[in-house]
Amino acid sequence: MAQTPILTVNRIHTYYGQSHILQGVDLSLNERGMVAVLGRNGVGKTTLIRSLIGFNIPREGRILFKGSDITQLDPARRVEAGLALVPQGRRIFGSLTVEENLLSSARKRAKKTVWDQNGVFTLFPQLRDRRKVRASHLSGGEQQMLAIARALVSNPDLLLLDEPTEGLSPSMVRELIKIFSELEREGQSLLLVEQNLKFALDVAEHVFILSRGTVVYESTALDLSQRPDVQLEHLGVSTGAKELPR
Repeated sequence: MAQTPILTVNRIHTYYGQSHILQGVDLSLNERGMVAVLGRNGVGKTTLIRSLIGFNIPREGRILFKGSDITQLDPARRVEAGLALVPQGRRIFGSLTVEENLLSSARKRAKKTVWDQNGVFTLFPQLRDRRKVRASHLSGGEQQMLAIARALVSNPDLLLLDEPTEGLSPSMVRELIKIFSELEREGQSLLLVEQNLKFALDVAEHVFILSRGTVVYESTALDLSQRPDVQLEHLGVSTGAKELPR
């Protein structure tokens, strides 16, 4: 029996003022699935995330979440419905401790896997050791862990991540791959936008490539990993080739 998508984006058009950024984006994500949205800078990836969480309301099209139309809902109501965002740049509360950051977002919701402080400390043991430390004193990698942990303790049905590997060391990126694998085992639905092609192919089951505000390619991550021609055409890089000259 076919799965019912937890998220369906149906031909959304999103603008910044008069600038037409998303131009009929279609995509879907099944429950317990992991999807990556790839693309060069400026193609609309962050605008897509902002449209999903409610910071930018599409002028046309629909966003369905768990079968309900959330297109016009504000961000707070989308969070109540079960969405959570790990924003680009982390946006943690630097003056608060790790524990206080987690308490600020903790939310009880009926879920098969419930994330609480002990759960995220098991997933991120470094944070347990630093739980009394102010977030501003954490390393960049630890801050990204905290940003993900803070989103998880809201117990979302779908976790959105905007460029989670940005600014991280290769060793921290490898650590994130392990963390995402654990989230997959726990059945956490996840959508990320990302420029790190290798990372996206390592963690996602399905991929979409955006170009000029629309989806130009869709496949399994495995299929894309075997298509360096597609990678080079739409991303300018491939897992087996150097970046194209600009």
